[in-house]
Amino acid sequence: MVDFKSFYPQETVTDMPDSIENKLKRLERILDATTEGWWEWNTETDQTLHGPGWFKMLGLEPIEGEVSNSLWKERIHPDDRVRAVENQQLFLKSDDPWEQEFRMLHQDGRYLWILSRGKVLYRSTDGEALQVGGLNINITAQKRYRNLMRIWLTKKILFRAF
Repeated sequence: MVDFKSFYPQETVTDMPDSIENKLKRLERILDATTEGWWEWNTETDQTLHGPGWFKMLGLEPIEGEVSNSLWKERIHPDDRVRAVENQQLFLKSDDPWEQEFRMLHQDGRYLWILSRGKVLYRSTDGEALQVGGLNINITAQKRYRNLMRIWLTKKILFRAF
């Protein structure tokens, strides 16, 4: 366990009791400072909670409280949707962490490449996944760069061939 009190300047330590509320506020500040978006999914109700970054990443106004998991499914690119949902169902039955890339619709009409990572947080006594949590990361720029590098290398190889 990290001792956060020793991490911060001494004058702020007295203002920062190590309560669960303060730990949650600290985590929330850190996540808000990133471009990543956290999510939690209650598989029994098919409802999800999302951090503000999840919505901002997609150009949406943040929604407080639970929303249907269909919001995620509807925003996945049609060519990626079947695979993403099938992989999600396989993941719920396994002990492996979730890691998948897919495209999601931004509010302005373009698609972003997303790397989604997560894990089952709680299981029932018979092993059914009850709650899942994770993080979505916008990897569009990295995908573009890799694609440009592939094109450049292909042209370089072809140019040498002649």
